[in-house]
Amino acid sequence: MVRSIWYATAFVAIVFALAMLSLAVPKQLQVFSQPGIAHAATVSSPSHHYVFLVQQMNVSPDSAVLSVDGSNYSYSSFPLALSFANGTGHSFSFRYTLGSGSNTYVYIGTNGCSVNGRTGTFVANEDCSLTAFYIKADKLGCIGSFCAYLPTGG
Repeated sequence: MVRSIWYATAFVAIVFALAMLSLAVPKQLQVFSQPGIAHAATVSSPSHHYVFLVQQMNVSPDSAVLSVDGSNYSYSSFPLALSFANGTGHSFSFRYTLGSGSNTYVYIGTNGCSVNGRTGTFVANEDCSLTAFYIKADKLGCIGSFCAYLPTGG
């Protein structure tokens, strides 16, 4: 029993160390937003505009990538333009994994709009850019609902 706990701990430590090393070189999927192009729902003025773009990947066009205020956006939805009324609150969530098999991509971080993390909320008070980073990875295995991935960076 003690030996299996030690092996599990060592396994998680190695996966964590490899994942931290991969953060230095984010690749594959980037979700960008750029101010200035409006689409989506009609909102009262003033409003803030976001355009989300996805770099080409080898995933299904139907793969869900992003959810904003409960609306899901698939890979084929990009480029995606959204407009939000000034001062309104919104929720977002990026998928943790995209694709499958040798074309699996794992979320590694966001940059921009004072957003930290894969899920959360924001208040639309300015035009801003948001980038979500993913990296190609191989699935090592699962213990219950927790799955470990080895970033390949390819």
